[in-house]
Amino acid sequence: MDAITTMEELGASQWGLITTAQAGAYEISRVALGRLRDAGVIHPLRRGVWALPSADHGPLQELRAAWLATDSKRLAADRRGADVEVAVSHVSAAAVHSLGDLIPSRHEFTVEKRRQTTHDDVFFHRGELSGDIKIVEGLPVTSIPRTVGDLAAASVDFDHLADIIRDALSTPDVRWRDLATQLDQVAGRYGYDQGSELVDSSVEQAGLPEVVANLAESSSSFRMLSRQWVTAFNHGVMDSMPQGAQTPEFMADLGREMGRLIAEGAGFRALVPSTSPQTRNLVEKSSEHGCSSADKSDGDCRLEDQGSGA
Repeated sequence: MDAITTMEELGASQWGLITTAQAGAYEISRVALGRLRDAGVIHPLRRGVWALPSADHGPLQELRAAWLATDSKRLAADRRGADVEVAVSHVSAAAVHSLGDLIPSRHEFTVEKRRQTTHDDVFFHRGELSGDIKIVEGLPVTSIPRTVGDLAAASVDFDHLADIIRDALSTPDVRWRDLATQLDQVAGRYGYDQGSELVDSSVEQAGLPEVVANLAESSSSFRMLSRQWVTAFNHGVMDSMPQGAQTPEFMADLGREMGRLIAEGAGFRALVPSTSPQTRNLVEKSSEHGCSSADKSDGDCRLEDQGSGA
């Protein structure tokens, strides 16, 4: 078997890339690699990492090459198991997850043990990795909630963080409370007492995720989702209001909070911010008559079962 065939077999599970160390383990010398380079068959991506003819030349190629170089002897397939030692994180992870519009200036990874590098375009963070890693595009990457938390802990400016949180809420597996919990420890960096306040403020700043904004533009969809609101009101929400509470400000806040309830009932998470504890308590009472977050998480709660208040 010739050298290029051997390398293609090795590179098939790692995006058509190969390291000098991996090739050497199969008795393919540096001299042989140099000849293949001179012939234009393979191309150097960074020191010790080569692109084969079958390589995927997409936007993640340089990040993948940098990740391979962090443990150049091991094949990628052996590094994606339960004991991940190097994970893509921070701004690099945000780019992989398509969160916000930060442009990575270097390749960022998280490792559990202190590590240094001579490469100016690589930076290692120290942190726990167990339980927070997802395989995305073949790379071990910190989960979306973990990525948001890491960026907030790194004091990313609020405008960028707000965009990142908005995009995180657009993903199917991320819920408002996941982000709020992740941000509890770092909310103080942005002047908030709780992660929930930071998430709410971010949504106010960046706007609703696109899927919810599009839904809100559809009057038929909005009428369908509003059944939950109407049903809740029909079960005595208005009667439970403190006397004199129906001021324009209170009603506006109530509307936002009921919007949150509707969004949750539709499976879009809590998205609409509210700063009034009084209104939050009121809506918690109304959810007893509608679709609670626990009900809808297992798929047993349906909008058409909420009554015909409309």
